[in-house]
Amino acid sequence: AAGTRWSELAVLYRINAQAPVLEAALSDAGIPYTVRGTERFYDRAEVRQAMGEFGRAAAAEPEGAAESLLDAVLQRLGWKPEPPSGQGRQRERWESMTALRTMVVEAVAGHEGWTAGDVDGWLRERASWQAAPVAAAVTLSTLHAAKGLEWDGVAIVGVREGLIPFAMSQEEPALSEERRLLYVGFTRARSDLRISWAAS
Repeated sequence: AAGTRWSELAVLYRINAQAPVLEAALSDAGIPYTVRGTERFYDRAEVRQAMGEFGRAAAAEPEGAAESLLDAVLQRLGWKPEPPSGQGRQRERWESMTALRTMVVEAVAGHEGWTAGDVDGWLRERASWQAAPVAAAVTLSTLHAAKGLEWDGVAIVGVREGLIPFAMSQEEPALSEERRLLYVGFTRARSDLRISWAAS
């Protein structure tokens, strides 16, 4: 409501098992989101497959329109503009393909006259750098995976005994590590921090 971009917002939690309910809530509210994992963007099977197919299409038609060729490739692979209703792997696959498409659309818009061949070369170069796209979406992440990152607004959910600190970390030095992890979460926020827990 304050006008903060989706990409500058994050929801952090202690364990991956908390993610599906958050994904469902954001989906129901019509809010775009991306789940931060350990797998690199260009290492994802669907991204490699889409780039391979696009590369072959661009080689056959190097002067073609990159967006049209990519859309045709993605649709052959089962991508649709509307996100799937479910969560999990199907949703992750759609998010990856959508992020790849957004990158290409933005690249073509910023480089007048770029053809499919130009875009194919540019994508291969980015893949070699492992440059993942910054999605226009709220980031969902565990506290561990958020280390080293920052957002304007951060919400940390489930700050209650059993989750933070985690049930299996009740004695030193594990308890101190849980404190440090929560501190990492607090310091991910540049300006706004929201902490929440269950009332009962």
